[in-house]
Amino acid sequence: SSGGGQLNPFGMDFAKAGMSWPAVCALDSDGDGLTNGQELGDPSCQWTVEKPTQLLPAKGHPGIKDAPGTTIDQSMCPKKMDCAAAEEPETRTLEVRMNAEEKIPDKRTTYIAKFFELPDDQKYHAVYFEPVVDNVISAHHFLFYMCDRPVDVNGGKAFEVYKDLTDEGASSSTSTSDDQQQSATTDGTTGGGGVLADLTGQTMRGASNLLSQLGFRQGAGIVGTLGNVASSGGPAAVDDSVRATESCQRILTGWAIGGDGHCLHPATGHPFGRGVPHSKVGLMILHWDNPEGRVSGETDTTGLRIHYTPKLRQHDQGMMRVGVPMSELSLPPGQPRYLVDDVCPEMCMARLPQIFITGYWLHMHLTGRRIMTRVLRENRVTGRKDEVGRLSDFAFDFARQPFVTLNETITVRGETDTLETVCLFDTTGRTEYTRGGLSAREEMCYTFISYYPAMEGVTKCHSEEWWRCTSWGQVGAAALTAGR
Repeated sequence: SSGGGQLNPFGMDFAKAGMSWPAVCALDSDGDGLTNGQELGDPSCQWTVEKPTQLLPAKGHPGIKDAPGTTIDQSMCPKKMDCAAAEEPETRTLEVRMNAEEKIPDKRTTYIAKFFELPDDQKYHAVYFEPVVDNVISAHHFLFYMCDRPVDVNGGKAFEVYKDLTDEGASSSTSTSDDQQQSATTDGTTGGGGVLADLTGQTMRGASNLLSQLGFRQGAGIVGTLGNVASSGGPAAVDDSVRATESCQRILTGWAIGGDGHCLHPATGHPFGRGVPHSKVGLMILHWDNPEGRVSGETDTTGLRIHYTPKLRQHDQGMMRVGVPMSELSLPPGQPRYLVDDVCPEMCMARLPQIFITGYWLHMHLTGRRIMTRVLRENRVTGRKDEVGRLSDFAFDFARQPFVTLNETITVRGETDTLETVCLFDTTGRTEYTRGGLSAREEMCYTFISYYPAMEGVTKCHSEEWWRCTSWGQVGAAALTAGR
């Protein structure tokens, strides 16, 4: 079968050359200063169909201008999705971006965070979230939280925090423990108004002292050696993707590699502004993934356009995360179909009298193959839990993680229903245990759910018990492995 859409410059050159790699290897199809061979790992143009030589790690995309020091040609990236709400005359746009002067460090995993002021002169509804991806190689995913804290903007100067999550080098294939961190360095500038105000104008790398005040928790993951048994640190382990305090827990939106954006259900809007708790300040946390040091020293101004309106919708939308806490993930090597699961506890479900799911975003890393969250409803006649709704991806692609808006909402009744998330991993290429964690080489198993009406204080719903069994035999395992 053939793909659709317009060919990029490399595709046009390749077609013109009769699909011959030797004929196009030495060309610079996208004009970024690197040959097609250099970008795809064959700098000497030695690879042929008859004699496939060993390739070096790819350095970029031969059809997208992305050489070091250049600006990404956004015309070759996914186009802005069709969202009618964004075209309404009342709709406004707030663009939040990372700073251009900060360079990507020479390490595999970096999380960079930045605070932004949000309009609060009245109540608004966000109706469309449009990602702006600058460095397509490094930007892995981001989450945008809302916080309710006083902020001294200091003349418009941004709040920035950095944290070195590991000591790993950019070329390292495995991550070290999260407690191996650099000490904080600041410019000595502090101010009144609480922790957020104290961060005004400061640039920090490995600032674990101030980040701990914000609630960012160090990992305590342990990959054991006794009998090849692995544990992931128990209650003290990292259980959130760079978790903030109670004041920064409400998720506004998120994006991951390959996503195009999120157009909200036409009857809903995500509330912020006057009278809306936890919405005075926004906190964006961006994950930079830098394998083999491909983008070390480059910049990345990836960010988000928030399209919002004073024309309020019928319902306030909320966002909730379900899935397996990272502290519970410990995947043995060499397993082609290893399952983990987690069920939203009854005490959390009780806070959801009745909600309607409008969309979802499924998130795993490199060994993830299948993921689903099921709505299970108690059958009062049989006493069993019957599936009444499913959010799933049975062909999960690490490079394509879109936000999906449902054509029909799924009803969840807290009194009778359960939310169960099941993930299937393939670790056949690994020789050591894979723990849950923040780097791409570690794993996650999360579903982010958009729903209405928004429930105050409900931001996540999953088990926190570190001792839960995460192997075969879980509820839903048969459904996930059946391929239906």
